[in-house]
Amino acid sequence: MNTQDRKSAIDAYKNRKPAMGVFAVTCSASGEVWVSQSRNLDSQQSAIWFALRVGGARYVSMQPAWNAHGETSFSFRVLQQLDEEETRYPDSTLKPMRTDWQKSLAARPA
Repeated sequence: MNTQDRKSAIDAYKNRKPAMGVFAVTCSASGEVWVSQSRNLDSQQSAIWFALRVGGARYVSMQPAWNAHGETSFSFRVLQQLDEEETRYPDSTLKPMRTDWQKSLAARPA
């Protein structure tokens, strides 16, 4: 990769917009589901898994299930992403979207 290509790749990375939306974490062993929202879906799973591994989960209600059943019982999935237009005022869109998904999945708030 030449210098110009490298600079272009770095600029593209710096200027990318993170995917925003609603996600679910499911424990297959217990059947529990947690739903929350994120302004950066791309890094959300890694952040949650890391916190659960070290016992400092932001989502406190997940920790007992993680401790009892382990990482292999957990899965992460994106439920819905915001469109480009919706990212201008994400909170006004994400909160009702999250609430709708929590109701439809009978999920716990994460």
